[in-house]
Amino acid sequence: MAGNTFHLLNEAHKTGFDKWLKENIDSKVIVGISAGSIIMTPNIAVASIDDGDENIVGLTDLSGLGFVDFEVSPHTPEDVSVDANKEYAKTISNKLLMLDNNSAVIVKDNHTYLLGGEWA
Repeated sequence: MAGNTFHLLNEAHKTGFDKWLKENIDSKVIVGISAGSIIMTPNIAVASIDDGDENIVGLTDLSGLGFVDFEVSPHTPEDVSVDANKEYAKTISNKLLMLDNNSAVIVKDNHTYLLGGEWA
């Protein structure tokens, strides 16, 4: 189950980690890698495209934690195709950021800095 976005979000809610994040987001450096980056967004549905993560916990509400106003698709194109991301991006109202395994995004003081990656 390591790296499963649905499991991670479910555990964040069950353990209160989501509340801790909200209380500490301005005073801590928060790092999300792979599933950890997806749960920081408004919606985690991107995790299941291109035969990605299975919703093993049966979440019906796919709302992420909403710390940023865009969605993230890590491991593109290593594990998720650019074409699948572009098709998914047509179905959402948020922007979609595709990150390969050598890219990152930094969000600080309401500014977004891309270190690689591209918008779908």
